[in-house]
Amino acid sequence: MAELTELFNKSKKIHDQLHKCFENLPKGTDDIFVRTCLTSLKNNSSDFYELIEYVKEKLNVGFWRDVPDFWREAYALLRLASVVSILNSSQANGNCDMEFVMWQLDDALLMGHSEEIHQTLTHFATSINAFLFNHSPSEVFPTKYSDIDTSSPELPSLTYSGEIISELKRVHQPSLEEFTEILREGIPVIVTGAMKHWPACNETSSRYWSPAYWSKVSGHRTVPIEIGSAYTDESWGQCLLPVNQFFKTFILNQREDQTPGYLAQHQILLQIPELGNDVDIPDYCFTGAPEGDSAETTVDSNIWVGPRNTISPLHHDSDRSNVLCQLIGKKYVKLYAADQTEFIYPHMENFMLSNTSQIDVASLHPDLDKFPKFKEARGYHGVLEAGEMLFIPPRAWHYIRSLTTSISMNFWWDVDSSFIPPWPEFYKV
Repeated sequence: MAELTELFNKSKKIHDQLHKCFENLPKGTDDIFVRTCLTSLKNNSSDFYELIEYVKEKLNVGFWRDVPDFWREAYALLRLASVVSILNSSQANGNCDMEFVMWQLDDALLMGHSEEIHQTLTHFATSINAFLFNHSPSEVFPTKYSDIDTSSPELPSLTYSGEIISELKRVHQPSLEEFTEILREGIPVIVTGAMKHWPACNETSSRYWSPAYWSKVSGHRTVPIEIGSAYTDESWGQCLLPVNQFFKTFILNQREDQTPGYLAQHQILLQIPELGNDVDIPDYCFTGAPEGDSAETTVDSNIWVGPRNTISPLHHDSDRSNVLCQLIGKKYVKLYAADQTEFIYPHMENFMLSNTSQIDVASLHPDLDKFPKFKEARGYHGVLEAGEMLFIPPRAWHYIRSLTTSISMNFWWDVDSSFIPPWPEFYKV
């Protein structure tokens, strides 16, 4: 089979690359470990299990952000070495568990990090997913989303009696100069017409992000899923699922009594870069750069895929500017500027939730006895439709709820301090 032969040939070339990468790991962290890895690689070991488990223990000590880069790089290298070993041995005996190979590559991309082999991992993963798509039992996924309609709820029905709220202004394709002024004013707006060329949200495109397209491009890829309506729920949790299983369980078979599953705040373009061909980084992300910063603007992106009624509680993203791009479906959004912070009661006693409000700001009956100042809060709200962008100013509090099955991407970038409003004195982030 030509596809398998190509994969086997790739794995042989990668073997030498891995040897160099292990040799280039920083010296002094754990030299015995590195020598053991090199020996296993040299001997064409078929079992990297113990080495992988050893590194996994290192990854699970303390906070994730504090894990040394050495161990994340080693983990990615070992997972790739295991894949190469499996493919090499399967060429001899004709037996290969491609699903396990696929899972290991995604585990390397999710848990590990190695700039030297990142492209190798993603290219390999793309090839394996294509092989599995072509040779696994066929599953038919729809080319459209059944629960998406053209009607939108009346905004007054989403507010409580007496709420001080203004409808978000819509601005059609502002120029970069016009957007810079919007950024300077610090008022959230909905931008229309700026995504019409994106294949991902164009139903006539062969690259429209339908369930069928997701299955083809990434159906066998493993992604992190949040379980629960919102991260503030006591029952909230996380798991890893193949994309096909996520869509079948949470998107295509939605039930009223079902706990939602959400592919949320995940850097999907780093894991599956071919999806980046279907979207663009908005030009607006290159406005307002810090003065005197000669470096290229760094734009980070996350994806949000979920059924109706998934919620991002009222929170802020600190000092970065943000555009939320709605590709599929629609969302209800509510925002408050930084100067409204005293009225929306952040979780001051909980460091992990200090950027999150205690109030369910979408409730038709908020607890004004417990949160009396909330009735003084002045905000903005609206329904974000497919093909529209929501500009979220730095330090703006925002609440988001999907009204239908929804796919969004957001793009963050740093801006000059002159565009960042001050926090109230009492609020120390």
